[in-house]
Amino acid sequence: MMTYQAVPTVIMASIGLFVGVSHLIIYLREPRRRENLTFAITCLLGGSLYDAFCARLYSSGSVAEGMPWQRAQVSVLEFATVGLLWFVADFTGHKPRRWLWVLSGWFLLSGLAGLVDQSGLFWREDIPHVKLVPLPFDLQ
Repeated sequence: MMTYQAVPTVIMASIGLFVGVSHLIIYLREPRRRENLTFAITCLLGGSLYDAFCARLYSSGSVAEGMPWQRAQVSVLEFATVGLLWFVADFTGHKPRRWLWVLSGWFLLSGLAGLVDQSGLFWREDIPHVKLVPLPFDLQ
C-alpha cells in the first residue's frame, strides 16, 4: 500500500523515466552523440529507479520491511554515479583517463558489494537508526 509520503517520489520517478527513455531514443537515432546514452543511464538509474525505491521505502511499515529498499537505494546511487561520471566526461569532451576508470570500478564494486553483503560490513540491520523529524502542528 502506497502512503501519501511516497506520492512525490513516484511522480519524480515517472519524470526520470520519461527523460531517460527520451534521451535513449535520441541516442538510438544519433549514436555518435554518446552523452545522450550516458545521460539516459544516469536518469534511468538515479532519476527513476532510485525514486521508485524511495517510494517503496516510504511505504514500508517497519524498519525490517524498509531495509532491503534502503540497501537497493544506496546501491543504485553507486551505479548512477558511474553514469554521471561518464556523462560529465562525454559532455565536456574529455577522453577517458585512468582516474575515470578507477572511480567507475570503485563505485561499481561498492554497489555490488552493498547488494550482496551479508556480513554486516556495509549494513548493520540489527541497529536501526530511525529518525523522527518534528513538523509543524505537532506532527512527526
